[in-house]
Amino acid sequence: MNYDFEIKIVHYKKLVERKKVLENELKNKNINYKFIENFDRKTLSNEELGKFTDDINDAYKANFLSHVECYKNLVNSKYKYLLVLEDDSFPKPSFYVKVNKYLKQLPQDFDLFYISEGKTKFKIPLYKRIPFKKVYKKQNKFTNWGGHGATKFADGYFISQKCAQIMIDEFNKTDYKVNTSIDWWKNEIIEKYNLSVFWGEPSLIYTNLYETSFSGKFGQGKIDTL
Repeated sequence: MNYDFEIKIVHYKKLVERKKVLENELKNKNINYKFIENFDRKTLSNEELGKFTDDINDAYKANFLSHVECYKNLVNSKYKYLLVLEDDSFPKPSFYVKVNKYLKQLPQDFDLFYISEGKTKFKIPLYKRIPFKKVYKKQNKFTNWGGHGATKFADGYFISQKCAQIMIDEFNKTDYKVNTSIDWWKNEIIEKYNLSVFWGEPSLIYTNLYETSFSGKFGQGKIDTL
């Protein structure tokens, strides 16, 4: 099967086993993929750190910068959209069979399309689902089944070229500082630009397969624990 998109994987280099697992999974699947791993939480430059308020954990800053790098990769590519994964996520067996069917149902003018449940298992409730329909519009408002907005964390989502450019331009604004994580920030941008967001059901990505690397052993970048 052919796939008309690339996968960019947000990865922290010290988590070598995660990379091996994903490489073994994807290497024979006829999908182009690349690990985005050039932002180390312990070695961020002053310029990179300066894009964030001081109260943000350096691990979150590095993660955020890696997502933005994914967006830059997309706008400089031949593809219309990109699948972003984090390194604690993994395609379900159904992904390879169904993802193209999901993408055919997706409106061409979409901005973001979430195909994982996230760590809180957000999903479109059964009473809202329609037989054979896989793609559902998600409004950027609180629901008891879908959280505080239109995003569903940041571990498995498609982003369009148009949306990627909006994100890049917003992030690059002079004197602009980010004060939150990438998933919460996306909700802010969705609200500001009235972006078109969709969720796929059933989900196609396993996520949160490992203990978080934002705390504990790997944790805050300023703490040398290794």
